[in-house]
Amino acid sequence: MKKAVIMTYGCQMNKHDSEVIAGLLRTIGYEYYEDLIDNPDLIIINTCAVRQNAENRILGRLGEIKKYKDKNPNIIIGLCGCVAQEHGSKLLDRAPHLDFVMGPSDIHNIVQIILDISSVSNKRIAAVNSEYRKLDAHTPRSRTSSTQGWISIISGCNNFCSYCIVPNVRGREISRLPKDILTEARNLVDSGYKEITLLGQNVNSYGNDLKEKITFPQLLKQIDDIPKYFWIRFVTSHPKDLSDELIEIMANSEKICKHLHLPVQSGSTRILSLMNRKYTAEQYLKLIEKIKCAMPDISITTDVIVGFPGETEEDFEDTFQLLKTIKFSSAFIFKYSRRSGTAAEKLKDSELPQNIIIARHKKLLDLQTEISDEYNKNYIGKELKVLVENISPKDKKYLTGRSEHNKVVIFKGNSELVGTFTNVKINEARSWTLFGE
Repeated sequence: MKKAVIMTYGCQMNKHDSEVIAGLLRTIGYEYYEDLIDNPDLIIINTCAVRQNAENRILGRLGEIKKYKDKNPNIIIGLCGCVAQEHGSKLLDRAPHLDFVMGPSDIHNIVQIILDISSVSNKRIAAVNSEYRKLDAHTPRSRTSSTQGWISIISGCNNFCSYCIVPNVRGREISRLPKDILTEARNLVDSGYKEITLLGQNVNSYGNDLKEKITFPQLLKQIDDIPKYFWIRFVTSHPKDLSDELIEIMANSEKICKHLHLPVQSGSTRILSLMNRKYTAEQYLKLIEKIKCAMPDISITTDVIVGFPGETEEDFEDTFQLLKTIKFSSAFIFKYSRRSGTAAEKLKDSELPQNIIIARHKKLLDLQTEISDEYNKNYIGKELKVLVENISPKDKKYLTGRSEHNKVVIFKGNSELVGTFTNVKINEARSWTLFGE
């Protein structure tokens, strides 16, 4: 078999796309590798464009890959995902060793792209203009795990947060048909998968574009009703449209994990307005209160952007106090990154000096580390159900897994437990990891 390396950067949606690409390539005789190997026949870099620094690293990696083309002129090198969609054919001019660029909406065309390049000497392709084609339940996938499976339920985004480039590169929201999603979910469960994660830029918007009237909570309930015990997760929810119906279904389910990733981005209502987030800090706090009232043991994580253009010391203090008040289980805290084509780009004259952004970023990180440390100590002495994912790469005597609260748990155990649920008593806690026996 030919060897295809697919290096994936970014979110779980990108990882899911890579599994689809790998599955389609398998139909024409390619074996899939996640990391660089000797003498590959095909290298694809699947990219993320959310932050400029990430994009710069990806483009740097593309330059490093040139040595493979120098060694083997017949190798095919491609770049796909959001960076490919953003820059299109310009990337072919920038990198002469690049054979194709492919946007997220074109992944279903990967087989034809590879066949075309293979059959015509020096052919180069920019596939970034296709309309999104919904994946069906039978689209081939090369899943990287036999325990945890991702299911894309909605592609694109209609929210147009002022800092975000995703609507520009992923397009408008397009929901998959519920019957296809349910078929895929049943197939995973019947194949022995113990966890299903539903993916979308905003899962709460699911169904808004479908003729069949269905909401995300209704879809979730249908998946929850599939026989056999398994866990259900989903990412990402937008605070503006997280419904009471969703909270109720989560609270009453034994399968839906008691973990919610709910990006707040800022604790300042003024900054939230500039971000076009469509909720206030007060509304977010009330929503968190409602969620915790229904599910007292829920783990809530979030995203925060520090240093948005025009952010004052008072705005930052509002964010600092919001984190202190809510006490998120963990938080991804990012420094603002200007992206071309976004509304926030027009605010560049009010961008903050880097030294201020760095200082605020550190202050929030230090606070969240302290909060996460204290949060995790509450698990000491408790027994948690854990889905065992892997043998620890550092010590073969230990296993790694996650609780339903999305906490990484490391414990000593037999490798036969991989892919099963087991109870672990927690005896040590650190900021990001729990340890047990």
